[in-house]
Amino acid sequence: MEILEEFTLSNKGKCRLLRLITPSKSPVPEEIVRYMIASLGFDYYRKYINDQNYWRLYYRSAFDGEGAIDHFYFAEVEGVLAARIWFGYDPISGFGNFGNVYTEPNYRKLGLMSKLLIPCVRDFLASNAKLLCCYTGSPTTAAAYKAFGFQVIYGGETGPMCLINPKYGTHFLEIEKKVFDSSSLKRFRLGTAGDQFPCDKFLAYCSKLINIPQGRGGADSFVTDYRTAYQEYKNGNGVVCVAENGTGNVSAWAYAVKAYGSNCLNFTIHPDNAHELKKLLDFTVTEFNQLFPGEKVNIYLKKNFNQQMEALKSSGYNPSYTILDNEGLNVFEL
Repeated sequence: MEILEEFTLSNKGKCRLLRLITPSKSPVPEEIVRYMIASLGFDYYRKYINDQNYWRLYYRSAFDGEGAIDHFYFAEVEGVLAARIWFGYDPISGFGNFGNVYTEPNYRKLGLMSKLLIPCVRDFLASNAKLLCCYTGSPTTAAAYKAFGFQVIYGGETGPMCLINPKYGTHFLEIEKKVFDSSSLKRFRLGTAGDQFPCDKFLAYCSKLINIPQGRGGADSFVTDYRTAYQEYKNGNGVVCVAENGTGNVSAWAYAVKAYGSNCLNFTIHPDNAHELKKLLDFTVTEFNQLFPGEKVNIYLKKNFNQQMEALKSSGYNPSYTILDNEGLNVFEL
């Protein structure tokens, strides 16, 4: 833990700006761990409690020094942790995520977030990260991020945003063309903690997938993204796998996990590689059977999610049966 700056904050008293980078050579202070676990998502816990619990698991792993490179910034006022922001990135791809921005209610409108963004952006530009992605539906928040160099990827006031290191490009779509070049899938492997960022941000925000929702449903609906699936993998409940294209970038990922009495499998694949889906699914099922020999898995796919449906059918898969509920689920048995 480093002290970046000390100053007096209005009538609140002495303020310190702190930085923590993981993996860390020394143990993370327990008060930081407890603050992140307690504060994360507290303001909207009823709506997003499941998602926030998976973030807590991610940060617990980060504090233990696993996988990605994470930068945490805190404002401490008279010994009380008052605000925080974070960015993390995959050291292999250089793709990252910025977010979990929060100021405690008693310390809002004091400029703490602007104070924290200064070293955050400075450190990002000095790091090996290529870009950071985030999303906001708030015009006020988007404007604040733009002041520090973020851009709204597809124009407008809000939506997916990114901050790009100028050493690697000037626009998300420029970098996307280099990453997804229509080359075949070359390598299949088990996922890592760092793969969260190319999967959940860069791949998910690319122009050919940004408007394509993922049709997970039924017992599978709790898996909202790679991060969720990876934590289930770490818990021993299944596997998460990625596929790299000819440029060495992740172009697809899939998971097979146990959930609510069912073995669930699903996937995200760049449309340019959709014809190679069977390779990814075969690899994922094989890895799952290393943990659970001989067990079958099911893909629960909402009926109106046509892109995933076509990718499955063109790969030789057809629904085994349909569940007629509010969503209408096609079930593929593998």
